[in-house]
Amino acid sequence: MLAAGKLRETILIQENTGGNADAFNEPADKWGTITNGTQRAEVKDMIGRSYFSGQTPQSTVSAEVRCYYVSGVKAGMRVKVTSQSDRILHIVAPRADVRRRELILYCNEDSD
Repeated sequence: MLAAGKLRETILIQENTGGNADAFNEPADKWGTITNGTQRAEVKDMIGRSYFSGQTPQSTVSAEVRCYYVSGVKAGMRVKVTSQSDRILHIVAPRADVRRRELILYCNEDSD
């Protein structure tokens, strides 16, 4: 259950909308915020912890983001934490609770 007092960060949930090829004919990344993608959220660093997916630990997760449910969020999208100097997190595994009130995003840091 989300407590409103813990939602201290402002995030943008973004998807890659593609773009024109650059000078080397490589596709350019162009990110756009999804519908209802601007949310208040709780962002927790997961240093020393990992989540389990089918009894297998996933060590690529470095942060957990909790916010109110937004439909259409999937792995491969990213979270831009605007209240932390535009910190970029890539979504590894989105999870919704049974009632679809809360969305938990397991993310890793941008390596760029």
